Parts: sequence; C-alpha cells; structure tokens
Amino acid sequence: MKSSFLYSLKVWLTAVFTAPVLISFVALGVKGIFFILFANTNIWLISFTLSVPALLLFTFLINILAKKGLDIQDIKLISIIASAILITFTFITTTGGLDKNAIAISAIYWVCSCFGILIYRLERKPTSTPTNIEP
Repeated sequence: MKSSFLYSLKVWLTAVFTAPVLISFVALGVKGIFFILFANTNIWLISFTLSVPALLLFTFLINILAKKGLDIQDIKLISIIASAILITFTFITTTGGLDKNAIAISAIYWVCSCFGILIYRLERKPTSTPTNIEP
C-alpha cells in the first residue's frame, strides 16, 4: 500500500505542478512561465484541490492492480487509460462539460500524468510463494 501510494502521489504531483506551467506556456509563450510561477498561484491551488478525489481513486486502482500480480507494464498501461478517464471526469464535473479549451487543458494534464506514470518506478511486492519446500 505504501509503495502504491507514493507512486500515485508522484504521478499526481507531476501532473498538478507541470501541467499549469505547460498550459501557461502554450497560452502566453515564455511570459506564461513567469506568470504562472510568480503571479498566479490560483491555478495550482485549484488544480491541487479539485484533483484530490482522482488521486485517491488512482491510488486505490494502483493498489488493487499491484496486488493482482500483473506485470508492471500492464499496470502502467491500465494506469494510463485510467488517468485519461479520471482527468476527463474531473474536468467534466468541475467545469460542467467539455468545450474545446477544456479538452486541450485536460489533454495537457493527461500527457503530464502519462509522463509520470512512465518515468516513475512502481514496485510491486512479490507474491508469497514458499521458498523452502522439502519433499
């Protein structure tokens, strides 16, 4: 449980902190990075607060998948799909729908989440198999 929570937290923090910077850069260019870093911390607070339920669900999913004994690659693939669903659902519930801008913003969050899913190491506890079996 601890390793799945830490993995989920790293992935979530990567998306929460990098996506607003990318969104500002896309919207405002180089000035956008300075704007988001120094002037407008509201976007980080909103992103952080509204995505906590998604973090909890993502952690629950990772914990279940890790206990199932799946390969790490399979867990990561399922996590990528789940993150797309969770991010889209978060945007739909918080904005009341998905317009063109919300789709673009959620796509940036999803790319950042995928980046975190792929670069961070997920450790899975080995299944309990007896090692000293005597006939």
